[in-house]
Amino acid sequence: MTIRVIAGIVITFHPNQRVLTKLVNTLSAQLDNVLIVDNGSIEEIADWFKNLSNVSTIFLGDNLGIAKAQNVGIECAKDRGADYIALFDQDSDLAPDTLPTLMKAMIHLQNDGKKVACVGPRY
Repeated sequence: MTIRVIAGIVITFHPNQRVLTKLVNTLSAQLDNVLIVDNGSIEEIADWFKNLSNVSTIFLGDNLGIAKAQNVGIECAKDRGADYIALFDQDSDLAPDTLPTLMKAMIHLQNDGKKVACVGPRY
């Protein structure tokens, strides 16, 4: 069986600490790596997660926009060996089984011979 490395990328801009902490803790429990890409906040976001070994922060220094931040995060995740990447905003909220459920759907579709670029939750 192939080992799949899954990275989560969270884009931030002056995030609410409580909301972001909840998200990062949930992601950290479900993913191999969590990358926070910050778009120019002044908060010491990295300090909030220094006790989580699979969380790191990239500071862009200025608000370069969500697309640039996502691209920086994606390149970093690829450099760290990610096979799959999940993108999040700083106020995303997900269930404890969201990522395993999405990966199960991805693998099922791939095993059916489908070329899959992405999967996502729905209401």
